Amino acid sequence: KDDPANFDALTSLMNAYHQMNDSSGPIPFFERAREAAPEDERITIYFVDALVANQEDQKAFHLANEALETHPDNSNLRVQVGRGWMGLGESEKARKELWAAIEIDPAIVIPIYYLARIGDERDLDRLDSLAAEAWQRRDTLEPSTCLMLAYAMGAIAEKQGRFDDAWSAYVAANDIHKNLVLFDEMGFLDVVTENLKQFGNSVPPPASNDAPGQNLIFIVSLPRSGSTLTEQILASHSRVKTIGERTLVHEAFQVWNEHRTPAALEKARNAYLTSARALANCADDDDPIIVDKSITNYISLGFLRILFPGAKFVHVVRAPMDAALSCYAT
Repeated sequence: KDDPANFDALTSLMNAYHQMNDSSGPIPFFERAREAAPEDERITIYFVDALVANQEDQKAFHLANEALETHPDNSNLRVQVGRGWMGLGESEKARKELWAAIEIDPAIVIPIYYLARIGDERDLDRLDSLAAEAWQRRDTLEPSTCLMLAYAMGAIAEKQGRFDDAWSAYVAANDIHKNLVLFDEMGFLDVVTENLKQFGNSVPPPASNDAPGQNLIFIVSLPRSGSTLTEQILASHSRVKTIGERTLVHEAFQVWNEHRTPAALEKARNAYLTSARALANCADDDDPIIVDKSITNYISLGFLRILFPGAKFVHVVRAPMDAALSCYAT
């Protein structure tokens, strides 16, 4: 409180919130820190990283773009601006920023990953060389960086038609990934089974015209099935605002599940709407259509039909083999 721009304290806070899996927690601290020290390059970079972690990609993009005016030689800011341009579908602008980051810091790895995702044929040979060189020093890299590098090598080899090399790289990436992500398979199955028991046989009555949730759209799908593209298509409408992938439905379920009464349901409904409107940056008199594309929404469909009987649901389906391969390759 006495020194909002104390960088050591900020990094400790960020790490603590990360351990608690709370991506929004550090944001107010970094907002105050940047107000106190707008020219501090380290605070700006960490603030951008915190925004990205909280899925506020557009805000991170604008902040990084603004910061480049005073810190043009910062490779991390260049990467974030490149990511932002990718999200807007501006591949050429993204390429420019990502290659600029590599020119600033030839040892940087992350731009290789994003350039490989863009997959421009003009870049492939040079990217292949950079990736191979970086892989030789993988023992000096963070595991998460090695993961991105291995996925990049797979994408580059695949686009060059070297499919055996691509598969080897994807295998290496997934081996790294398994060590970074702990998946509780039995816990997940328990959640799915419990949801089926509670809601599997329920058939809600048709929603009335004034049923709660008229301005909500839930996108449901398995991973890598096109939910992001669907979200982008819907977001092109002027009335639509998106909130990305959040845990709001799970949090609302916890509120309702404590008592399972009409009052608890109303409390859960209000908690969801308050958080969703805040994430969508809605003004008090704003009445947008809000899109929630959280990837696990399909597990909670039964609860959602009770919570918001007036909501719309978009079920995105992709050929299972293609979806599975895409999961393995990204």
